[in-house]
Amino acid sequence: MILESDVVPLQDPAHAVEQVLEHSLVLLVHSCQKLNALRQCFNALVYRHTTLFILPYVIAPYVTLIIRKSEMSKLIYLSLGSNIGERVEHLKAAVTRLSEAGVRVLRASPLYETEPADYTAQRWFLNQVVEAETELFPHQLLAVTQRIERELGRVRSVPKGPRTLDIDVLLYGKAVLCTERLEIPHPRVAERRFVLAPLADLAPELRHPVTGRTVREMLGAAPEATVRRLTELG
Repeated sequence: MILESDVVPLQDPAHAVEQVLEHSLVLLVHSCQKLNALRQCFNALVYRHTTLFILPYVIAPYVTLIIRKSEMSKLIYLSLGSNIGERVEHLKAAVTRLSEAGVRVLRASPLYETEPADYTAQRWFLNQVVEAETELFPHQLLAVTQRIERELGRVRSVPKGPRTLDIDVLLYGKAVLCTERLEIPHPRVAERRFVLAPLADLAPELRHPVTGRTVREMLGAAPEATVRRLTELG
């Protein structure tokens, strides 16, 4: 609840926004129980004073961000691959750098050695899928994965060719996204046994948000390809 005496009409809406945000942060620090009261507090600021009329529209995104911060984290699945140099070390380094860049890795599948697809005149790949949580938006996540690829030496010279590291966004919660730079779920996830096999180790009953098929079902229907767990190689 907010008292009329607590509301000070201001001539500068931007300054009013700053004051309200500071007040909200103090409330959050003092007691988590005041989150609901905070929303009521902002609603009460819909004052008839002309200088405050604009505040609800300016503040609304910040209110949602503060109150729903814990709800923003998305469960994601990423595919990692390498076929140049120390493949195992590249995958380990990728997991470490993801964790440092706002992508909290929860679980990692076993490693698989897989025959290359599309461009076959190259070394076999080591592949892995990781389950993670992130508050990054999809295109922010893409930027992070591409930066890590570059940092670990990837050069995009031959399409589908050899690479020190490849990171693909397979799934981002239940999101469905199609832009020029990014498509989620990954458009070829149902065709790639080297992705589905490690993904099935982590979440066999996970469903594709568009087709509704489980990972187990997609793996059973995927085109044949040689995919071997690393522990089976010796």
